[in-house]
Amino acid sequence: MTRITLRNKKALRHGARAVHVVRAARVARVARAASVAAGLALCSLLCGMPAHAANVTVDGRAVYNTFVENGRTYVPLRALFEGMGWKVGWDAGTRCATIAGAGCSYEIRENAYGLSGTSDIASDVPNVNRGGKLYIPIRAAAKALDGAVAYHRGSVTVETPANSAPAGMPDTGAFYSEDDLYWLSRIIEAEAGGEPMEGKIAVGNTILNRVASGDYPDTIYGVIFDKQWGTQYT
Repeated sequence: MTRITLRNKKALRHGARAVHVVRAARVARVARAASVAAGLALCSLLCGMPAHAANVTVDGRAVYNTFVENGRTYVPLRALFEGMGWKVGWDAGTRCATIAGAGCSYEIRENAYGLSGTSDIASDVPNVNRGGKLYIPIRAAAKALDGAVAYHRGSVTVETPANSAPAGMPDTGAFYSEDDLYWLSRIIEAEAGGEPMEGKIAVGNTILNRVASGDYPDTIYGVIFDKQWGTQYT
C-alpha cells in the first residue's frame, strides 16, 4: 500500500485546485462562446428581418405601400411627393429620381444614403428600389417636406407646415372653382376609393389631362359626364 505523506497530500491538494481552475476556465470559455453565438444569431436575425407594412400618415392622409425593414420605415417616393403636389421625375439612364416643390429640389439615387440638392439630407440607411419603385426612409422624406415625425403605437405620422405649398403651385382656388373640386373629388372616390394614393392620383390626372385636351369638354364636369365615346365613367 502506498503511504501518503504530508508532501503528497499537499501535492494532491494543489493538483485538485489546478483541475478545478482548468474546469472553471473551460466552462467560462464555453459560456463566452455561447454568448457570442447567441449575439451573432440575434444580429443575423435582425439584419435579415423581413419587411412588413407600416401605418403611415402625412398631414392626416394615409400613405400606402410602405414597409419597415431593419427598424426603419420606408415610403414610396413618387406616391408621397406627388400626393403633396411636388413634381417627381425619373431618369432611367442614371437611375436617379428628382423632386421639386416648396422652393426646394433634390436628387435621389438608388442605394444612396439620403437626398442631395438644396440642402443635403443624410440618412443612416440607403434608398431602395423594390419592384421598380424607389423608396426612401420616412425621416429623410419628412426633412425634405420640412415636417416633423412622430411615432405612436406602431403608427408613424408626419406633420408639415401649413404654409409649405410647393413652388409653382398656388392655392387651388386660383384655378378651380368649388364645383370643380366637388366633382373631381367625387369621381376620384367613385373610381379609386379603395385604391392606394397612386390610383387616386392617376384618376385625377386623367380627368385634368382631358380637360386640357381639345378632344374632350373643357370642364371637369363635362369630362366626367361626356358621352361622345360612350359612358366614360361610372
